Amino acid sequence: MNRFFLPKLLYRNYEFERDRYIEVNSEGRIEKIGRTRELGSTELNSAEILEGIVLPGFVNSHSHAFQVLLRGMGDHPKNFHDWVKSSLYPLVRSLKTEDIVTATKVAYAQMLMRGITSVGEFHYLHNLHPEENPEIENNDPISIAVIEAAREVGIRQRFLYTGYDLGNKPGQERFHRKAFEVIESLNYLRKKYRDDPLIEIGAAPHSLHGASEEMIRSMMEWAEQNSEVCHIHLSEQKSDVEESISQFGMRPVEYLEDRGLLSSMMAIVHGIWLENSEINTLLTHGVKHVYNPMTNMHLGDGIAPIRQYVARGVVTALGTDANMDPDLVMEMRATEYLQRIEGLEMGIIGAVTDDASPAMTLYKMATVNGGIALNLKVGVLDEGYYADFIVIDPDHLNFGGGIDKYFLENLTLSTTISTVLKSVYVGGEQVFNREDGITKIDTSELLKKLNEIVKSV
Repeated sequence: MNRFFLPKLLYRNYEFERDRYIEVNSEGRIEKIGRTRELGSTELNSAEILEGIVLPGFVNSHSHAFQVLLRGMGDHPKNFHDWVKSSLYPLVRSLKTEDIVTATKVAYAQMLMRGITSVGEFHYLHNLHPEENPEIENNDPISIAVIEAAREVGIRQRFLYTGYDLGNKPGQERFHRKAFEVIESLNYLRKKYRDDPLIEIGAAPHSLHGASEEMIRSMMEWAEQNSEVCHIHLSEQKSDVEESISQFGMRPVEYLEDRGLLSSMMAIVHGIWLENSEINTLLTHGVKHVYNPMTNMHLGDGIAPIRQYVARGVVTALGTDANMDPDLVMEMRATEYLQRIEGLEMGIIGAVTDDASPAMTLYKMATVNGGIALNLKVGVLDEGYYADFIVIDPDHLNFGGGIDKYFLENLTLSTTISTVLKSVYVGGEQVFNREDGITKIDTSELLKKLNEIVKSV
């Protein structure tokens, strides 16, 4: 039976619409958006009234959920490589599946509390802790556990199964799978969750230093054959470019193009140390870009040339990566402000965008572009898209009574999303509200488990 929602204000196509209803079908998709007067008395009486501004849920295009456990312990290393060696690898060697599930639920609960309704989970922790026995089918228990954690919390997930077959440092043994094993797991997971409306599967060769050419090629071919996405870390650190030139005689994007490994199904993650010619190459092949400015600042990675991405029309989405604080409004703000800091001026994105305003460009990165990067029908409120939406308070001081004129500007650069967020819906089902918090799981029990893990690592 279809459900009906009556928003006080509907923010759609970058404009406010009044006196509208949203009809959601049994698949959790928007069947119709129409005028309230079109509804009969039965539909009106059954409709849920949404007291606020309804807009699409934010789309988090890149996450490593378990890394919430690095908060505190991994905050002040010497540099990125020290962070990996002294924080990341020791952590992953200690984690059991239950710990990873707890961390994943913590990350996803916090995402919902900040209006994020979809996540691309770039998952590379495959092999069990030595003390564990495989208890879940297909010898892929951690992947299944992370997917089930998303289902339990209620967030939409594009599970990006990561291929990692290079490197022999302590810790990397938990990442390693051979190319044929990765393809077997991709096929298995895709079949297992084929009819699950919340879960989609995708491929993710880790990086040029983590995945062999055989791995990247096999995963890209799988993505193209199955019309699924393929994400890869690329040019995050300046040293990534130097290593690519040393090993292949080419910069990272040049190498992928030379090997025939660029595709419209692909998204590069980070893409900080790219030259203009490489960005042009991405556009030629329809490759998307996923930017994670808060994590890039945290790790001292550098600043992506967003001005060039926008000017050339490369689709750029946003992610929260290490999840220090999974908040896409902060990621939007950091995207803008880093350009200003680097350029020592304002109006940088505004000078190159074709959108009506720079704020609209930033907002697209966190909504519709995320849907494109993850190949999900999300980030837009329209018929056929999933009914993933958030309700925010139009009367909050953040908006100063000027929601019609400066709504996007205030949302992207002035608003703390947690203070204005009233409720969150995924597939038309409420998964968070300001009064009760997360509706599908007990977060107090989750906190107890988190505290136990933190004490032990």
